[in-house]
Amino acid sequence: MATKKIIAIATFAYSNRNYGQILQAYALQKYLENCGYRVYIIDYEPNGLEYFLAHNKFKQKIVYIIKNIPFFKSYFKLKKERQISYNQQDDKRGFKKFKRKYLHYSEFKYAQLKELIKKTPKADYYITGSDQVWSRYTPNPYPYLLQFVDTPNKLAYAASFGRPQLEEFEISVFKKELNKYKKIGVREESGVEICKNMGITNCQFTPDPTILLQPAEWKELMSPQHIFKTQKKKIFIYSCYLHRDELIEKFINLEEFEIVIEDVLNDDKDIAMLSIEGWIKAINEADYVITNSFHATMFSLYMNTPFITYQYQGSGSKMNVRLTSILNQTNLTNHFVTLNTDLNTIFNILEDHIDWKSVNVKLDEIRKIGYEFLNDGLERNVSSN
Repeated sequence: MATKKIIAIATFAYSNRNYGQILQAYALQKYLENCGYRVYIIDYEPNGLEYFLAHNKFKQKIVYIIKNIPFFKSYFKLKKERQISYNQQDDKRGFKKFKRKYLHYSEFKYAQLKELIKKTPKADYYITGSDQVWSRYTPNPYPYLLQFVDTPNKLAYAASFGRPQLEEFEISVFKKELNKYKKIGVREESGVEICKNMGITNCQFTPDPTILLQPAEWKELMSPQHIFKTQKKKIFIYSCYLHRDELIEKFINLEEFEIVIEDVLNDDKDIAMLSIEGWIKAINEADYVITNSFHATMFSLYMNTPFITYQYQGSGSKMNVRLTSILNQTNLTNHFVTLNTDLNTIFNILEDHIDWKSVNVKLDEIRKIGYEFLNDGLERNVSSN
């Protein structure tokens, strides 16, 4: 019997609050395992000592050196550890349990690029996974550019730059490292343009990893317990990095509905504190979903649940690109509204008939793009489920 090829994924997979982050990591891992590979996620979470790519390279180098001097090292390391501990100590949503059960991590936990170089994760293929792994919020882009390993078998799947263009000082770094990739899949068309402008031609759009799994597979993962408790019509409200009150204020006093609220940032008494399995179940059970989240929108599509998605405003408006893309592709752009949209308009949209058969056909077409990309990049006939 042939030994299974090993795939190592570099992606965000450490949150205890962000449902989309963990679900995208799970989906890519699960799909590749379905295809017959051994798969694990590189357990990398940068600490306060990591190098930060910035315009003034000399200044950043000095800061990096100072941070890693023994006297200062313990301070900066402890400061970051406290931040991580604060963000992850509350696990009422059961994310840790989900990750232990379903996600496979590397043997070693890494906090700096130099640790990845010293104890390089072993694999036949390396994939930079989805999420904003190449954004300016990532302290050091090199781990997610797979700079620590020298192999021609590097791919990116649905990776995101998180902005329409790179800073001038970033271009040489990204151009050098991305030219080492066999294939590059990005989740926004703006990412294709960024690569094109750097002269990188092996780049294309690839859909979010969650679409790689069929709706039936997501339903198998759902919590067996009902999320909604009454016979009223059901609304699930999910706020992702938005002031919760802005999202719920129009709906909270609608007594004819049972309303379940989940929120990435807040732990108020009216927050449901759903597990990941419960979050999926809530979208499936709801009559309507109200959200500003890309992944809640995607799961509404998978579950054929009518939805309203609020547009991001201000500096977060760059997040609208991928939402606009999928809603254009499914002919549901009227479901993308502003916070000022009145309640009557919202319910007119929610109650309007959606041709779910047509939507599902389009999702299958988009899904096929992901299958074909991975099939070609991994040089074997991977399953299309």
